[in-house]
Amino acid sequence: MGWQNLGEGILASIIATLITNFIFQNRKKKSKEKIKLKLPKDPFLISLSFAVFFGILSLFGFYYGWEKFAYIIVIDFLFIAITIWIKNNQCPKCKKIFKKITHDPEILKEEKRPYRHKDSTVTLYSDGSVKNKKHHGKERIIMETIRTQRNRYSCSDCLYQWKGDVHERNLNKHERPKPNIRRTNIRNPDEPELY
Repeated sequence: MGWQNLGEGILASIIATLITNFIFQNRKKKSKEKIKLKLPKDPFLISLSFAVFFGILSLFGFYYGWEKFAYIIVIDFLFIAITIWIKNNQCPKCKKIFKKITHDPEILKEEKRPYRHKDSTVTLYSDGSVKNKKHHGKERIIMETIRTQRNRYSCSDCLYQWKGDVHERNLNKHERPKPNIRRTNIRNPDEPELY
């Protein structure tokens, strides 16, 4: 790893980070307003800046074959995970984290849906992996309750309230019949032998 390569990587990372911040800070502003380049105060943008910085730096590390390339990748993935976590736990209005309160979901509708089931027997090898699975008996239809709901949240600091995505939840999934399990002493042929 040469100093010139390291300098190129850091310079490119800083430029990419500034461009990313510029785009995110000004995505909702009108075109007639004066555009100022300033450091972000939003925890999401700060974390995103570091993720972009180390992402570009890792590309340079890969291209030039730096010795510490793997560490840069790990740091980048860490900042990506932190950025996603902040985005999911941040108030959309005041941008503060650790202030999100989850409320009971809003129930939009409930309906009955058929679930087709056939009794089955699962045979296991001695190591617990599946040897085979056989279905037997007549097919039964079990009616299950499906609830469509939307999560609701509020901010404990600014009291802003918002709604999450709509999703379905099966209220009877845990009640589905389980297969019959048969354990055997037969060794799994794919298991490597120990000498």
